[in-house]
Amino acid sequence: MVPHRDLVVVTQADFSSPTSDFASGDAAFGSPYETDSNSSAEWVALSMKERSRETSPIQPTASGVPSWSMAAVLLTGASGFVGIHVLRRLLDQSHQVRAFVRTPDKLRRNLALVGVDADDPRLESIQGDVTNTHAVREAAAGCERAVHTAATFSYRRRDAERMIRENAAGTMNVLDAAAEAGCTSVVHVSSTFALLRPNATLSGESPLGVVLGPYTRSKVDSERIARERQGAGAPVCIVNPGSVVGPNDPYLGESNTVVRDVLRGHLPTWPRGRLQWVDVRDTAEVIVAALDRPGRRYLVPGESVALPHEALRRVTGRRLPAVRVPVQAATPMLKLGYRTDWPLIPYALEGARGIAMGIEVDYSVTVADLGITGRTLDESLTDTIRWLVETGRISRRAAGRSLDPATDQTVT
Repeated sequence: MVPHRDLVVVTQADFSSPTSDFASGDAAFGSPYETDSNSSAEWVALSMKERSRETSPIQPTASGVPSWSMAAVLLTGASGFVGIHVLRRLLDQSHQVRAFVRTPDKLRRNLALVGVDADDPRLESIQGDVTNTHAVREAAAGCERAVHTAATFSYRRRDAERMIRENAAGTMNVLDAAAEAGCTSVVHVSSTFALLRPNATLSGESPLGVVLGPYTRSKVDSERIARERQGAGAPVCIVNPGSVVGPNDPYLGESNTVVRDVLRGHLPTWPRGRLQWVDVRDTAEVIVAALDRPGRRYLVPGESVALPHEALRRVTGRRLPAVRVPVQAATPMLKLGYRTDWPLIPYALEGARGIAMGIEVDYSVTVADLGITGRTLDESLTDTIRWLVETGRISRRAAGRSLDPATDQTVT
């Protein structure tokens, strides 16, 4: 087993409870604090004795685990938006896949969205939770490689504690189980939100970023764990996507919800700053290619966007009026929504702060090493809008000319 420190993050005094209401102040970024080695964040070691109690000899499950030779890829979060696209790409490249999911029925339903037969003989579904150390070890046994996409995402106050706990524990469990199983390559799927710094150009060499709230804390903590394993010699590669858009999203995630709401006229304002948007299919392509690059870090190709309405105007021909506002101006309303969780009040304060960081992304190493340039944002948005129409989430009128790009007219 690769030696490492078993650590979890305990938040600072000004974020003493992950469910706090961002009490660190009303400055532009809420006074985010650094999270590198000189951080004042307190680290507490987990008891090795407690972790050893969770260890037991791996026994075959009812499904026959471990049943395959060292040829399968363990995929956590296989029923998620990124997960189903990664799974499809793995099968397209003739890999055997062991899908580790909480709910196998969801996997079957969600794979149908990307045209994958859940009864494909190259696919095995294992039920379990990434926070269960023994279940993860059992799933990893007999696998040659692993991809860890499973993560909890939420900007809601009620999910904060669970998200911080689950994302760190899941990353630790999966990476360590893969090392114990003798995996030759492990990809940890992180996020550009683990690297945020004001007005920075992010790359694979970027240090861990500042913490803006519970979600960014969970991403920084998880990537820290992955970097520690990398530093100790584990064959871990880290992939950092931006905000993921694209078709066939089983849960209508945050970015696709933004596309829907802009087209419905529900987002007339947007924080000043920039946010990188990436296509889910490009993200899956980078993740699978990264299996051949242990020890590296890659950012997914995509476009840094100041105002998503502008890109949506291009592809739809609609006017989509919008005003960019300083994050300070939006903070009181967002804080109210975050604290109360009242319906119809926006609550994504942490997301707005992330946009206000104004980052650019340098993914030139991804292009040079992996040969992946990614789709244009217009192509990604066009495919997304068409899928939103097909699934009844927006009207054909809301989609504008994206349904027929040859049409050259502006509509309201």
